[in-house]
Amino acid sequence: MSDGEHNSGSISPKDALKLIKEKNIRVYTIGIGEADSALMQKIAQESGGVYYPATDAKELQSVYAAIDTLESSKISSKEYKLKDYYFQTVLLLSCGFLLFLLYRELKR
Repeated sequence: MSDGEHNSGSISPKDALKLIKEKNIRVYTIGIGEADSALMQKIAQESGGVYYPATDAKELQSVYAAIDTLESSKISSKEYKLKDYYFQTVLLLSCGFLLFLLYRELKR
């Protein structure tokens, strides 16, 4: 989202377009205010994206919805569950009980 003017940063829009092409990145440009629509259309077109003008919040919301439909992706995540195992306690008590029984039998 930009007005299309190069007024900050060290990379010009034309240099950015060159990097975008090298990295094969699709760019969807959104022009706001007094936007340089020609430059923003060029960036979008040459990267395989689309230029959207937006003059108010309602239009901006519809632009975001349109981009979401164009660039939907499945997000998958791996879930890890922490498990606590208590078999060690039962095993220790069982071994202690068996040792007690063995000791008792040997004493007879």
